[in-house]
Amino acid sequence: PFQQRISKYGIYNSLSQVLIKILAPGVPDFYQGTELWDFRLVDPDNRQPVDYVFRQQRLSELQHLQKTIAPLDLVQRLLQDAESGLIKMYLTTTALHIRKSNPQLFLEGSYRPLEFKGEQAHHVCGFMRHNHSQICLVIFPRLLTTLIPDQTISPLGEPIWGKTSMRLPPEFMAHSFRNLLTQEIVTPQNGLSMVGLPVGVLFQHFPFALLEPVS
Repeated sequence: PFQQRISKYGIYNSLSQVLIKILAPGVPDFYQGTELWDFRLVDPDNRQPVDYVFRQQRLSELQHLQKTIAPLDLVQRLLQDAESGLIKMYLTTTALHIRKSNPQLFLEGSYRPLEFKGEQAHHVCGFMRHNHSQICLVIFPRLLTTLIPDQTISPLGEPIWGKTSMRLPPEFMAHSFRNLLTQEIVTPQNGLSMVGLPVGVLFQHFPFALLEPVS
């Protein structure tokens, strides 16, 4: 059915929007009940009662998984079961925790769009928040219907992204970075006449990245 063919692209778009909403400049605004997938329309349809008990149960389930399995295994599991909505709750809670732990970075920090080069640069987007010694890089996919016309394929790894790379600002070229969503460490590489982070490496196992420098 048509809905099944396009739903996966909608999931990726929604998750990208979650990261933008929470980590871009401004104050994130959440409509009640949207911690999971919510298919209600706008007013007055979206004013129906919210099942908070169910959401508390799912949050407890997510917290249990975070305590019992490795981060990389967790994100792969959430990606495979994306329809459950736990993946959205995971990105939401993780990004909010990062924002809460670094208030000055997200309240006062500068915003800088990231630059991407390579054959699939049109399909990835990101930005940097920077405040003195604090930095957070936010990277996410876009326009996936033309990148992966087969919705059964995930936008992961070098076979999809090729030599596409994110150009690092000069002051951060010597840093390695930790992806706070997977706890993977990524190291800058030389390529495409620049020092950058290959998107195929950033998205090797999970198509979203929240990066902080490794001290």
